[in-house]
Amino acid sequence: MESANEQREGARSAGTPRSEDPPTVATDAATVVDEMTDDEKRRDQLLRAAGSTEQDAAPRIDVTKRDGVTRIDIVPDAVVRPGSPD
Repeated sequence: MESANEQREGARSAGTPRSEDPPTVATDAATVVDEMTDDEKRRDQLLRAAGSTEQDAAPRIDVTKRDGVTRIDIVPDAVVRPGSPD
């Protein structure tokens, strides 16, 4: 039977990861997401939905900047378009 001191010591170290333990998946996933570009994050998020396809992640707008003016156009062949379907 363990003494009270041994039980307390075991309880303290139970939640502490050992240095030889491999990194957790959450840490690795967070690192991967931090290294992704905004476009990659967008694509990844849109493709996670059940039943999603590559078309769901396709760009829907085209942004151009000229002479200090920003123009945003809807891509003509976008599967999903803003506004009413009428």
